[in-house]
Amino acid sequence: MKIWRYNIVIICICILILSTFIASAESITDGTGDVYHWTGTENAWSWKQNNIRNDIDITEISSSINGDNITITLKVAGTVQTTEKFAYYCYYNTSDTNYWVMATGGNAIAMATSQGEGGGSYTQGTAVINDNTVTAEFEILGDTEAQEIWGWAVEWTEVGDSMNHEWWGDWAPNTKFTGTISEDDTGDDDTSEDDTDNSDTGSDNQETEKTPGFEVIAVIATIGLALILFKRRK
Repeated sequence: MKIWRYNIVIICICILILSTFIASAESITDGTGDVYHWTGTENAWSWKQNNIRNDIDITEISSSINGDNITITLKVAGTVQTTEKFAYYCYYNTSDTNYWVMATGGNAIAMATSQGEGGGSYTQGTAVINDNTVTAEFEILGDTEAQEIWGWAVEWTEVGDSMNHEWWGDWAPNTKFTGTISEDDTGDDDTSEDDTDNSDTGSDNQETEKTPGFEVIAVIATIGLALILFKRRK
């Protein structure tokens, strides 16, 4: 067999091997202007929806897997705030592993626990805040196929008291919000924050969107090279 045939075979094998390490991704998107507001006076508190609060308005939660690592990202329409009156949470759950990210007060932490066949295991990831994004990277513990991805962000007026002080929260997807909306649900007239995309008043993609990885491309390339080899051998 000529040297070019050896090269084609080696390329085919390399493509197949590399296809198992190329990143795949899953994500959910969340509409803007869908922040919930806990508001009232004295004992008359209630929820209102469709409020503008860009710094806690989640637009996307996504994940990507590359080799032995998984990266989880939460994005907001505004800027991730670094005071203790703001907090951002993200969860990525598989059949045997729970990944958890939290950012508040300018600090971000990431943890994961797994209950595999060999017993429980734990790892601490690395998390960073950058403009409108909280990003966490973990070493994969167990199964990587997401069964649930969700998150929420909150802005308090008084930290630690969520019953007797007003606060705002955004859940992604919206189905994670379990409060009862008041009958007088007109939303806030707060337009103090710049909002470049408020035409979407709370619609979000309730189902996990799976972004196709490059495995299919790798297989197609391998088949193509194999066909070239086969024809030339004839």
